[in-house]
Amino acid sequence: MLRKVHVEKIAHAITASLAAEHHLKAAEEAVAGRIISLIGENMDAERALDDEAHKLLDKNRKMIGGDIDESRAFAMIKKQLAKQKGFTL
Repeated sequence: MLRKVHVEKIAHAITASLAAEHHLKAAEEAVAGRIISLIGENMDAERALDDEAHKLLDKNRKMIGGDIDESRAFAMIKKQLAKQKGFTL
């Protein structure tokens, strides 16, 4: 996951680019704040998806079998959950 400082840098870079091309109709700080908020919401949703995928993996570990690559199984479960929820990874 991205750290707060990285999210802020990304948001300000996007905002600066939009401002340079005269695509902004609102104050740069307001736009940057909204981008930061949207990225944060997306990161929270992905964390929730991760938690759900981990719970499903733990719950179904016996059914899946003993010789599984846990990281691959987690990725597959997460991908399927994301698809079901319409979440883009």
